[in-house]
Amino acid sequence: GMSPKQQTISKEASLEGVGLHTGEIAHLRFLPAESNRGIRFRRSDLNGWDEIPAHLDHVTSTDRGTSLSRGEAKVHTVEHLLAAVIAKNIDNLIIEVDGPEIPILDGSFKPFFDALNQVDIRQQEEPVRFVEITTPVSAKGPAGASYVAVADERFRVSATIEFNHPLIRRQFASFATDHFAEQVAPARRFGFMREAEELYKRGLVKGVTLTNGIVLNETGLE
Repeated sequence: GMSPKQQTISKEASLEGVGLHTGEIAHLRFLPAESNRGIRFRRSDLNGWDEIPAHLDHVTSTDRGTSLSRGEAKVHTVEHLLAAVIAKNIDNLIIEVDGPEIPILDGSFKPFFDALNQVDIRQQEEPVRFVEITTPVSAKGPAGASYVAVADERFRVSATIEFNHPLIRRQFASFATDHFAEQVAPARRFGFMREAEELYKRGLVKGVTLTNGIVLNETGLE
């Protein structure tokens, strides 16, 4: 069949909010980008710095969130925003932010998804480039995390988590892209009170409130 075409947004969209770790207000603009540009971040407060591609080569930390950098330019906590971009099937996009951190908003990817829903998606001339998995690929992460990718007719994410906490314990969920946005967009990040105090001492999580994350104490919810 016909190969699907690359997509960008028809015009600018924007939003603003507080950064999870810095507690500073960040202003964000989504801008259309030409074919084959990919998803790129631009720090509008740093004049003349290179754009940071949303690419594995530029991931510099995955501690409490995903950070990307290129030279001196860094951008933290990109994972919710990028989930919204994927849910909208956007291939080319410039994300301009006036500080080092993407706003946390309500702790889910829904506000980013809603902002992108305010503008039309525009089809471009070039076909989408795919990675095709022919044999299963697996990887192990720290603290017992493991990942497996296998071929499928469509994109599906299945996950199991296990935490020694009465409200979590062991849980499994599976999501296909067709329903990814409505099923996953409102899901909010969670953390543990005992860790929050230690992270706060390390100068992190300054922007955390009980409205932008789910905070668990020893036995239940804060």
